[in-house]
Amino acid sequence: MPMPIIGRDGIELNKRWSPHPETYLALAVDGFPNFFSILGPNSGIGTGSLLAIMEAQVMYVARAIGKMQRERIRSMEPKLEAVRAFDAYLEVRLLLLAD
Repeated sequence: MPMPIIGRDGIELNKRWSPHPETYLALAVDGFPNFFSILGPNSGIGTGSLLAIMEAQVMYVARAIGKMQRERIRSMEPKLEAVRAFDAYLEVRLLLLAD
């Protein structure tokens, strides 16, 4: 990232994403509360329009923020297990697509 993004316990996003970026649904990272990124790592497609992906991600974030407001939740972030499970899912899917 061109600027430092600091999460819980002072960890920088660049260090968290070393050796490769891991996200939950390509838009949230464990240890970085209330941090959502649109078109984050592994969100792109090889063909077609990114608009559908962007719309789905924005709707997800808007719903998450709405839940936080309604339920007076101060912060939200994925659990490490969810991030790792999504990363493992992507690895399997990408291997299947490569065959």
